Amino acid sequence: MVVVWKPDPTDRTALLGPIASWLSSAVLGAPPPSLPPPQLPAAAAEPGARRRLLLLLSRAASSDRRILNEEELRTSLEGRLRHSGTPPVGSATEVRLVELGALSSREQLSLVRGAAGLIGAHGAALVWNLFLPAGAPVLELLNRANANAYYSNQCRWQRRGYAAWQNNDPAREVQAFDADGRLLDPFRWHLRADVGAVGALLEGLLSSPRHRAAEAARAVALP
Repeated sequence: MVVVWKPDPTDRTALLGPIASWLSSAVLGAPPPSLPPPQLPAAAAEPGARRRLLLLLSRAASSDRRILNEEELRTSLEGRLRHSGTPPVGSATEVRLVELGALSSREQLSLVRGAAGLIGAHGAALVWNLFLPAGAPVLELLNRANANAYYSNQCRWQRRGYAAWQNNDPAREVQAFDADGRLLDPFRWHLRADVGAVGALLEGLLSSPRHRAAEAARAVALP
């Protein structure tokens, strides 16, 4: 039995890769439908440039573990990547804030299959990491009470880049309540992300040789 809340470095790429590919083909057909181009600033959309789409998973509709400054985080990450030189030469990055629960399963799968990485608070939506392209990393945001290794294990099993920012400042968390007004466990409290710290972790993931090699292989030309 695999105990997913403790670190498990086993390589399960040979098992998970074919399963994810088969499910994707069964749901989407082959090839997967194309995604709409990222909404990039005009200055970034230069002829011949390449695009990279990173998904920031919104929990705005959830009663727990919301990222309270998600739009600030999105803007900061996109701007940081644009000016830091982290993207490959000639590329442009969109960090797209997306509420997966508002999409059909097929739409969610199509979006994830075209993404270069996932960023989000701990929650079930991060299981989509199993369907990311090879080499696309995951950045998980954790509150002080979160100590499990669900998604870090899944990334280890696929040899996928993973990093976690964990809050240690009580002032960055806000209590969460259920629909009846009952206080939820601290594991489910909302958090305000440290945009600088999260940005530094993301830059590290995107600068890794494994990610760069995989990204170069799937580069897409902008119209």
